[in-house]
Amino acid sequence: FDTTKSFFFVSKDVARILLANLYMYEGRYSEAAPLLAQVIENGFYQLDSSTDFKPSIDADTPYISVGSSTEVIFALLGEWQGTRAAVVTPGVMPYMTLSDVYLSLSECQYRMGREDDARFYLDKVIEAKGIAMMKGDLLWEIKQMREHLLLYSGTYFAFLKRNNLAKDACGVEDY
Repeated sequence: FDTTKSFFFVSKDVARILLANLYMYEGRYSEAAPLLAQVIENGFYQLDSSTDFKPSIDADTPYISVGSSTEVIFALLGEWQGTRAAVVTPGVMPYMTLSDVYLSLSECQYRMGREDDARFYLDKVIEAKGIAMMKGDLLWEIKQMREHLLLYSGTYFAFLKRNNLAKDACGVEDY
């Protein structure tokens, strides 16, 4: 490696989020929720008004810049040419954000039958982003917010699959 930018470092929060995602895929929401809550409670990241989590390129610092967002937890450096994001290389793709953590925790609370808590976490994201949402079924609202904020992140489709929404939303078969 010729620079410190060449090394791969992640925080414990990345591991917490990955483990929480695994638990969620298995339907073990009560085990995922405390991990996600810990990421929020540690205070390292802050929800902000950023709504564009598509890949970004900054000519001055292309390997570390993901805009001015205070909520990016983990990002991937890659060549995104030819993706739906239509970004030329190199690009930084935010993969884990605090918005995603809040929305995942909202989903966990919803699945555990704690709709007031689920609404609390969803509303935190809505308030930070300043996005007007039509009220409806809580899971539908979480889907709409994920679609608006995290369409390019890879976590959006996982959410659809977990909640049996991929067939209708994307026209893909269940398998």
